[in-house]
This record gives sequence, structure tokens and C-alpha cells, in this order.
Amino acid sequence: MTVEAATFISELNAAYPTATDSKAEGDDIFRLIKAVLQAQFPNFTAVAVTATCADLNLLAGLASVGIGYINVPQVSKSVDYTLVLADQGKHILHPSADTTARTITIPANASVAFPVGTAITFVNQASAGVMTIAITTDTMRLAGSGTTGSRTLAANGLATALKVTSTEWIINGTGLT
Repeated sequence: MTVEAATFISELNAAYPTATDSKAEGDDIFRLIKAVLQAQFPNFTAVAVTATCADLNLLAGLASVGIGYINVPQVSKSVDYTLVLADQGKHILHPSADTTARTITIPANASVAFPVGTAITFVNQASAGVMTIAITTDTMRLAGSGTTGSRTLAANGLATALKVTSTEWIINGTGLT
């Protein structure tokens, strides 16, 4: 029997064991697989891992687009703009070089289904024209007062919208009316 040497899953050879290898040596393969799994996942404890494939794929996707707690990636817009799914976890900057009033639109859940918990920050830099944060058919509530509808963000303003249900957002910030 050919027992391979491996430390990580990517080093395992799918061709082993061969159909002609002795079954009596199968325990060597089991020990190898156990050793590889322990090396690949050294921080797993006696607690069961309950993440689904979808959970793990989501984490992999988040890591690949830079969404997370380390930074808030920037999307600079000097045009009227409707948010897209890739904007989740980012900040939308209306730069000071653009003195024209701009509208940034949060689309309806029916057209762009941001996950509940999505946070998007809006920054209207100094000297920039007024930024309107518009909502289509979903609801956007101003934190505190609960009033609904589109919001205006003044120059030097900063606001964050948080999706709390499939069709409702709450927004709060400085310079927001």
C-alpha cells in the first residue's frame, strides 16, 4: 500500500489508496487523515462546529471583498448613484471637489436584497454640494424621531444607514436632516 505523506488537506492525493492496496493497511490512511485535519484546523476544540456551508461561504466572500471590522472601504461618487450589493459595509463619499448636489439612492429590497444587518455609511466632505440619501419603496427611519423618507446630509456630514428588516432601514448621523 502506498501511504502518502501530508500535513494539510491540499497535500492529500485523491488517487490513494488505490483499488489494489491491501485493506489491512487502511488504518494508516485513517491516521493520516486525522493528523491532516488536526494540522489544518488546530484551534478546533471539543465543541461541535455548527456553521453551514452557506455560513462558511459567506465568510469567505466577506474576506474577499474587504468587508469587516478592520476598515470601511470607500466608494467615491460625483454623480447621482443607486447603491448596489457590493456597497454593503462601505462608505459612500461625496468628495469636496464636487460642489453639485447629489442623490444617493437605497434601492428597494425587491431589486437589491441587502442582507439584514447591512451597514452603509455616507460622507459628505467639506465644500461638497448637499447629499440626499433617498429611499425608494422601502422605509428609512431617522433614529430617535422615527420620521420616514429621504434625508439630507450637509457638508462635513456623516451618517450610517443600518438595514433592520428586509424592507426597513434606520439612519443616524451628524449633519443629517
